[in-house]
Amino acid sequence: MIQSEKQNENNQNNENDENTDNSNNENNQNNSNNSITVSRFSKISILTSIFSSSLNLPIVTKGIDSFLGIMSIGQIIFGIVSWFVYDKITSIGYVLSGIFSGTTLRLLRKMRLLKTMQQSVNVLKEENEELKENNEELKENIDDLESVSNKLSEDLKMLKETIGLLDQNADDVIENLREIYSSLKRKMKYMQN
Repeated sequence: MIQSEKQNENNQNNENDENTDNSNNENNQNNSNNSITVSRFSKISILTSIFSSSLNLPIVTKGIDSFLGIMSIGQIIFGIVSWFVYDKITSIGYVLSGIFSGTTLRLLRKMRLLKTMQQSVNVLKEENEELKENNEELKENIDDLESVSNKLSEDLKMLKETIGLLDQNADDVIENLREIYSSLKRKMKYMQN
């Protein structure tokens, strides 16, 4: 009896080892399948991006528009002709497919228009942000210039007080000094030539 218990225990251990090996093999297979799926997904996404960027070329979009327009008009005309010549059910199918092609063309054009409008809005938002930054810089510059102007006004007032020009003639004297300085500057230029 003890031997049969040991034998049962060994059999259970062997089964557990086999189950563990099987689960490890399944995990390895799942991991390899996941890596294959990821690599397939990355290849598909690369192809999708290349394909979508090539569809945005102007010649391709014009070709698609032309194809859908011709198909729409052709199917509607063929549907009308087949209504009288061949079969009414078939003609209804042609007319409906023509309407579907025309609707697809209209929606494609509308989506392209919306896309270009969104791109324009994004560009305008960026430019607006830049203008806001420039505006803030200009406000800072104005503040700096106002402080410099106030400082110069205070310095001029101090100079006038120092010289003793406190009456109404002070502005006239300063203006005369400017004129004298300008004429001296012109004479210096004339003498150098």
